[in-house]
Amino acid sequence: MDTQKARASFSQLTKQNWGNSSWKRAVSWLYHCEPEETVVNIFNLDQDQLNSAKQAVGILYAEGAEYDKVHAWANNIKLKKMEDSIKESERQSLKLIREQMKGGA
Repeated sequence: MDTQKARASFSQLTKQNWGNSSWKRAVSWLYHCEPEETVVNIFNLDQDQLNSAKQAVGILYAEGAEYDKVHAWANNIKLKKMEDSIKESERQSLKLIREQMKGGA
């Protein structure tokens, strides 16, 4: 499937599941290799929803989607905001390490 067809198919799946707020998160969990049974139980998916989620995951794999972007999409996180949060967390960790090193010196 070429990229244009993949995007159209993925968009169609998303539109079909618009009313199910858990569907995107289920797609993300499946994409991140969570067991299918676990995903079905947590997100209460019926067979049609599971099939469309698995189809979406297949498209994401085929298109080489990045894990962080799938997570951000599923959780409605702006990627820039997520990156800023990671950077801030790293800054806090480095600050803590420096403080510990000063205290131990």
